[in-house]
Amino acid sequence: MDDVKRKASGIAGEVIGIAKRALGELTARPDFVLEGEKQQAECRAQVAAAKQDEKIVIGWLLDPERRRQLLAVFPPRYENVVAHHVTLASGQTGDTPLPADRAGHVVGHVDDGESVEALVVAVEGATDRPDGSTYHVTWSLAPGRRAVESNDVIAKLGWDPLVAPQSLQLTAARLR
Repeated sequence: MDDVKRKASGIAGEVIGIAKRALGELTARPDFVLEGEKQQAECRAQVAAAKQDEKIVIGWLLDPERRRQLLAVFPPRYENVVAHHVTLASGQTGDTPLPADRAGHVVGHVDDGESVEALVVAVEGATDRPDGSTYHVTWSLAPGRRAVESNDVIAKLGWDPLVAPQSLQLTAARLR
């Protein structure tokens, strides 16, 4: 959240710098022009630094039509339906390269029976993510639960394989 505030503050400062510069040009005040240019440059650098420090998730989005179909096959158990993406890595920066688009299959299901439900996904045949966790789509959550908790549920309970895996086309994306 600090990165977002820093970015917003930088953008606001840059706009003020533009206004100072314009005012200086309109009133023939070179001191305002220089002050505005300086503020613009400093705030532009602040925005760039905030973008660089901003932590994001990279992975793959579900195709919207396929998502709709899967929601019919796997009716969500809990109130908050997520069913959005498969994570490759979290805590990445905005310049982290995206993975290639991938084919995948929903191969399993886990439900803690209380508030977290996820579908396990094989990406190019593997369910293990590079960080040692499991590829999955957080499917549904009870109020107060967060999607990241699917990792803990899978690690604690494991997952049940599906009799008939479901194919997916996964589109690479940065997810904030």
